Amino acid sequence: VYPTTFRALGMGFGNFFSKMAGFIVPYVSQMLVFDHPAIAMGLMAGAIFLAGIAAAFLPFETRGVQMKERAK
Repeated sequence: VYPTTFRALGMGFGNFFSKMAGFIVPYVSQMLVFDHPAIAMGLMAGAIFLAGIAAAFLPFETRGVQMKERAK
């Protein structure tokens, strides 16, 4: 589907942003929960909803598909 270099780059970006979110979100969510609990719950529910929508629009199944090794 995508060449190895692009898959590795995508995995790297995803890993970087997940680590940054794992560092920042606990602090921000604690501040929001104490000051504005409804906003904090709304943001968490919105993030879950957006993740579900994104997963529903994944384009195709790649199980068993031969992957390209290089970009042309």
